[in-house]
Amino acid sequence: IQDKNGKLTTVEVPAILSCDGVTISPKRDYAAVWKGNSLYLVSLETGEVHDMKSHEDQIYAARFTSDETSLVSGGFAEFIAWGMDPLHKRARQYPSTIPGCPNIKKIVISRDDTFAVTLRSSNYDVADSQIMIWRIEDALILRRINPPVIGGVQPKLLSFALSPDDRLIASGDDFSRISIWSVKNGEILASFDIDSRPLDLVFTPDGSGLIIVVDDGTIRLWGVP
Repeated sequence: IQDKNGKLTTVEVPAILSCDGVTISPKRDYAAVWKGNSLYLVSLETGEVHDMKSHEDQIYAARFTSDETSLVSGGFAEFIAWGMDPLHKRARQYPSTIPGCPNIKKIVISRDDTFAVTLRSSNYDVADSQIMIWRIEDALILRRINPPVIGGVQPKLLSFALSPDDRLIASGDDFSRISIWSVKNGEILASFDIDSRPLDLVFTPDGSGLIIVVDDGTIRLWGVP
């Protein structure tokens, strides 16, 4: 673990030999580590490992809330909200309650820790994708955002970002289009085209700009309408 001053701290976790991914809690008290369908909670103070025996299939992402009271994890057609003190499974959404939902691959938590935004997409080269907004308390789906149809064809979402004030979601798709959405009602507010596919997005700290990582090797800054 490296802090903002560049200091490195090593935590030995012999119980976990390899992993597919890891996320560190904001206060650096915990790490969530996943391998296959197994999720582990690691105390970064003691190295103690809790096997959370969680998902039915592959896990792709996890994220802590800023106050470290909750953890959410997503995988193949599954989203779970966890309480941290004591550690327990608060709520789960099964595949049967998420029609056609493939892999939840990215999770972002709102600044107020009340909702999570996820990108679900297929591993295959098909336009099966959707942004979903979840209430963290009980894993309730609040809203679904589908990519806009362009020329009779629906593009595949590649990336998204949540604005610092939790009001806007920016998305990028494989038609090289950037769209701005309202978190409150899921409506599209603006869109514009660029000349290459947007691989990743992030808002500037004040929310006035959008940084776009493009597949032509460039990084671009756009003003938010």
